[in-house]
Formats: sequence, C-alpha cells, structure tokens
Amino acid sequence: MYKQVTANEQMWEEYNCENAEYIITAFGTVARIAKSAINELKEKGIHVGLVVRSPCGPSPMTRSPRP
Repeated sequence: MYKQVTANEQMWEEYNCENAEYIITAFGTVARIAKSAINELKEKGIHVGLVVRSPCGPSPMTRSPRP
C-alpha cells in the first residue's frame, strides 16, 4: 500500500507557475501569505509562482532505528 500511495499522491501544490519568472517555495501559513503577495505582484506585472510542499504525506511503514 505504501508504494501505491507514494506513486499516486501529489506531495506539492503549484500556484501561478505558468510563465513565472520567479518561484517561491513555502508551506503552512507562509504559503497562504505568499499567495496574497503573488496576487499583488501579478497586478504589477511581475510573474511569480509558488510551490507548496505538503507537510503531511506518506511516511515509511517502519520506524528508523534511533542512534
């Protein structure tokens, strides 16, 4: 099941990346703020995109050994 989930689940969101001259990466609250800033920059003719990393995603089925 882990392989199926990792193959089918998208771990990021792209926002306004088409024709972007700059790309911002963020997640959480910062990503929401970045979207607002990107919309303001778009009105000024500056093409900026955003890649939001999902903080929740598939994790290994077994726990890593502790050092």
